[in-house]
Amino acid sequence: MYKYTKNLFLCVLSHAWFNGCIGLALYMGNNGALQLNLNRKVIVAFSIELIVSVILGIAYSRKKTLLC
Repeated sequence: MYKYTKNLFLCVLSHAWFNGCIGLALYMGNNGALQLNLNRKVIVAFSIELIVSVILGIAYSRKKTLLC
């Protein structure tokens, strides 16, 4: 994303959101091992993250080209 937008804030925001979504998918099981839970809620959260990241990247790059 940074390659296209040159905006570090969008990269940090996207990375933080991804880390938050990982918290929905991974949890500590009863045996102490990490368990993966890919239910509909997690898939929707990851999909929304992807869509929002792409839209923000496109919007920012268009805004930047209009200013130049």
